Amino acid sequence: MQQPVQPYDVHGLKDAPQTPPAGSASGDEIEDIYQALKRGLGHERVNDGNVQQLIARAREDGHQVVQALLTEWQASC
Repeated sequence: MQQPVQPYDVHGLKDAPQTPPAGSASGDEIEDIYQALKRGLGHERVNDGNVQQLIARAREDGHQVVQALLTEWQASC
């Protein structure tokens, strides 16, 4: 049995409000990318400017697979 994916936590700040980085995407664009990722598409649209927002969106939705994939993507940057 797999362990649940824990939220990305840097220095214990996982619950701190996060401001989107400069160049981040709009809410509609984030939702569009997120919906594509849930269908296994749209990976090419993930970038440094939107990955945090996408991780947060996956966390809100409880989609652990997408959240884990995005966290791994971010770690390789």
